[in-house]
Amino acid sequence: MKGNLTASFVILDQSLNFYLNKITKNLNLLLLT
Repeated sequence: MKGNLTASFVILDQSLNFYLNKITKNLNLLLLT
């Protein structure tokens, strides 16, 4: 059970990082133009 929780947290963390990276890249593009 604990292993499953850890795995889902890792997946959640990775997807959050992915979205944060996309958002910051978009913001940088907007600020540069």
